[in-house]
Amino acid sequence: MICWEVKLKGDRCFLSELVKEYNSPELSVTIDDAGCFLKSDTLNKLSDRARVYETAVGFVEFINASSKVYSNRDKSLDLEGFWLVDADGSRRRDFIAVGAVSGRIILIVQGNDVAPKDWYSLWQSNENVKYVFRLFIGSSLLDWASLYMIYETIRDDPQYHVGNRNGVENIASWTSPQQNSDFFETANWYRHSDFGKTKGKRNVRPLREMSLSAGNDFIRAIVTHWLNCKSTNSPPE
Repeated sequence: MICWEVKLKGDRCFLSELVKEYNSPELSVTIDDAGCFLKSDTLNKLSDRARVYETAVGFVEFINASSKVYSNRDKSLDLEGFWLVDADGSRRRDFIAVGAVSGRIILIVQGNDVAPKDWYSLWQSNENVKYVFRLFIGSSLLDWASLYMIYETIRDDPQYHVGNRNGVENIASWTSPQQNSDFFETANWYRHSDFGKTKGKRNVRPLREMSLSAGNDFIRAIVTHWLNCKSTNSPPE
């Protein structure tokens, strides 16, 4: 059986937290004297190197996007190479595929916290979760159109339309009615003003305009609540 290991590059403290959270055959991260390595039974079933690379990139994109949601950590990991492990446990480098990112942004990183491993199962099985995480991949703040698309995805999730309670009420309960209103009005103002949308009536700048940074924080907060509820199958509180 082929045994792949993907070498990771990133902050040592964050990598150490990954080791604690991801430790199953489905997805695990280990650290030894040679570095930090990602392993997965999914990778070991693949022989085509293009598929191996594509699958590993997906794993890293999930970790990067989930950590951006969970702790506002920007671009946590890079790929540093693909290794094959022989029967005696020795590694030999098979190929290298390292991506580059350009651009600068100042972010306040809130710690080395790693997103719960339960989020990984959701990401694997739920297209809406994959869609939301794809929008978080990148090294800059999300624009208002992207933020609103995430808001709509969570608001319209049929799993949380319980009784007379709708998606807007769920979001307001996770944050506050005022924050929800400020986000909605600000996002609408910028979506219709900056992206050429038409509401059918005159667009009015909100009285309590939310900053783009605050909008990103708001969306990260509701994504976190949404994923935690979905991972436990619990109704919104």
